[in-house]
Amino acid sequence: MLAILAATFGFQLHSAIRTSLFEGEVRAVLRRNFPDVFGFQLVEVRLAKDGGATIVRAVLRGPKTPTAEAVAAAQAELPLLPDGPTARLRVRFVETVIMTPHGQAMDSGGDEQ
Repeated sequence: MLAILAATFGFQLHSAIRTSLFEGEVRAVLRRNFPDVFGFQLVEVRLAKDGGATIVRAVLRGPKTPTAEAVAAAQAELPLLPDGPTARLRVRFVETVIMTPHGQAMDSGGDEQ
């Protein structure tokens, strides 16, 4: 009984570590493809299963909507899953505007007026 419990715990731990490493690699790819210098901020990354596919749902904030080409390029760089096909990327985008006492700023440092 103790051996079965230890094996189950070991499998669960291995699975959790593998998922955590995969999510970290996905975050690195998304930060590289949607960098802060362009005003993007990666808010959240969630992994979900849809049938046999893994869906990566990322929430980005920024001043300009990412293009479909940028999302496709990021999806192409996603790491391979150890237990199945490549992941599919879905980006939820929230537009942000930077306001100062002088009006809308075009960059994060635009408060000099």
